[in-house]
Amino acid sequence: MLHLFSILHALAQDPDASKLGKELNNPYVIPIAPVATVHTVGEYVTFIINIVLYLAGALAVIYILYGGITYITAGGDEAKATKARTAIVNAVIGIIIILLAFVIEKLASSLLAG
Repeated sequence: MLHLFSILHALAQDPDASKLGKELNNPYVIPIAPVATVHTVGEYVTFIINIVLYLAGALAVIYILYGGITYITAGGDEAKATKARTAIVNAVIGIIIILLAFVIEKLASSLLAG
């Protein structure tokens, strides 16, 4: 796992970071959005919004896993099972909101760019 980070540091000086995963033929290195291609304030804002939404999605998935594990280990305790179901429902609602935020962000950036 640590070798992935050394690859990223080795290519940090490359101005064309978009070929990162392709030239190395490494399926584990996926450039999200190379900073070298971001030039305007709008592109920076879009980049930051995307990073925040990806992190929120990851946290929502972790929360679903937490709710699932809590539900499995409830052992007949109704309060614990209800808490777990609430966590799962809240996480699913969060994922739906995150997906809608992606759609709104893409729509807004396309309308403002063109």
